[in-house]
Amino acid sequence: MVCLSLAAVIILILFAPQYKHRGHAAEAAQWDLPTLHINTYGYGEPFIERTLWIDSVFSLYNDNTEWNFDKVLGRIRGRGSSSWYEGISEDKRPLRVQFHTPQSFLGSGHSATDWVLISNHFDYSLLRNYSAFYLGSLLGGLYWSPFAANLHLYVNDEYMGVYMLADERVAVGEGRNLIEYSSDAQLCGFLLQLGPQATTSIEDIDFVRVNTSPGGIQGRDYDGLDLYQLYFNDSDTCQCPSPRRDGRCPVILQDYLTAYRNRDLLYTVHFPSRNLMTPMHAEYIRDYMTRVGHAIRDKNFIEITALVDIDSFADYYIVNEFFGDGDIGQRSAFVQIKGVGEERRLHLGPIWDFDHTAGLVLDSDMFHVRYIHYWFNNLMDVPEFFDVLVCRWNNYTLDAISQTIEHVYYIANIYQRDFERNFERHQVLGTPPRTWLPSDNAMSNIADFMGQVDFLIEHLTERANWLDSQFNPPIELTDEW
Repeated sequence: MVCLSLAAVIILILFAPQYKHRGHAAEAAQWDLPTLHINTYGYGEPFIERTLWIDSVFSLYNDNTEWNFDKVLGRIRGRGSSSWYEGISEDKRPLRVQFHTPQSFLGSGHSATDWVLISNHFDYSLLRNYSAFYLGSLLGGLYWSPFAANLHLYVNDEYMGVYMLADERVAVGEGRNLIEYSSDAQLCGFLLQLGPQATTSIEDIDFVRVNTSPGGIQGRDYDGLDLYQLYFNDSDTCQCPSPRRDGRCPVILQDYLTAYRNRDLLYTVHFPSRNLMTPMHAEYIRDYMTRVGHAIRDKNFIEITALVDIDSFADYYIVNEFFGDGDIGQRSAFVQIKGVGEERRLHLGPIWDFDHTAGLVLDSDMFHVRYIHYWFNNLMDVPEFFDVLVCRWNNYTLDAISQTIEHVYYIANIYQRDFERNFERHQVLGTPPRTWLPSDNAMSNIADFMGQVDFLIEHLTERANWLDSQFNPPIELTDEW
């Protein structure tokens, strides 16, 4: 049964006027974000070589002295892909942090050796990742959502800007991914990531190849034509009577999406580690993911529910669709196989990588994840799954979205001076956040931090309203009413 909620409309109507208020920062107490100092003493310069670990000393200062620590030993290295290599990212690169002993961080509630410092350099609100993680933490279908907190970062006494501290998304342990190793593949927990492979990666040890499409297509090439390049770089060849508003060709796009949904999927194996992986583990992963793919392509809900955790699929889809994650079908998508016997299922999560979402690239009035990933392209046509999705949207998600928008706007206002300090160090406001975006991109024309926050809030509001109209279409009245 589809759950319909009249409260949904009321909540969404209240979004826009409730949160767009300039001047809150002047009225609120001017608290400062925590400050993390990293001083390196090992070989190498930070922010130069991405994979080089550098011995370091860490000190954290904050008004809450219970969270402070001084001269904790560990090491740092670079992390990320486009956030490390692309264009303006060179001025503010992300880092991995590894302490020698487990360390709690800013009230995280758990201790761990591995953490990450996300630069959010493509996101001029600095709050997209934070918003998504916060929303994820409010939804019960996701086993866990990464902890996140904003801070000022100094490296060797040089101010680097506002970074977001977060859990290491592939770490296993208390407060994070709770999975256990077994030499028996049917009992072992697995943590996988969909995404490109390093040239040194070894198949069936570092990654597993899966293709559930009959006559599946390897890579991006389709009938000898690289449709990805054609769609994005050669739209002048489009002969369609009604091209998209961005000038790209919908026919070419459809061919590209067909090829994209039927290509090989390469899953990096984060757990178990490569020294514990066996051919039996690799074959089990391939078989399980293939069975999941076939059940979803067949739209067989009974088989689907026997293999996947439906609530995690629904909430994972909602968060990624709400933010408009265009990477969901190619990278930064994490899945876990866990449980024993009748309880064994594929769970989605943790959620990750939202710095280029929420209006940076894609419009608010269209489906994204539904069309990009073949799982959701098929699942949205399964009535039972759609019913679960709508029930969760009406009964949990709308309220969680309202809380998220309120919380994020509060954080932006209360720490406005701190966030603005980031842009004194990195004077990028008013410029395209990605090298391939046009200069008239909406975010490129907003030259102040609170303007960027307003843009984010307005986009999320429009997005919530549009998705609600798709999940709860108006009831058509007839003469019988």
